[in-house]
Amino acid sequence: MPIEEFLKSLELPKKYYDSNFDIVEKYEEEADSFISGLEKIEADEFPEDKREKIIDMLKKISPNIEANIHRILDVFKY
Repeated sequence: MPIEEFLKSLELPKKYYDSNFDIVEKYEEEADSFISGLEKIEADEFPEDKREKIIDMLKKISPNIEANIHRILDVFKY
């Protein structure tokens, strides 16, 4: 998936109007979708010589992204 397509799939900003809105539940759903999309990025829109570096960088920062997501979830749950 191209990075631009991934960014468009995020559909920001998020707005929820349901009276039964649960921030933890919605955040978990959005986080799962974000991580899933991040893993699908192939960076095909970049020149071949840069593609591997971009993919490597995404893999390198993914654990930090997931750790931050879990920290935010902890705050919401608290």
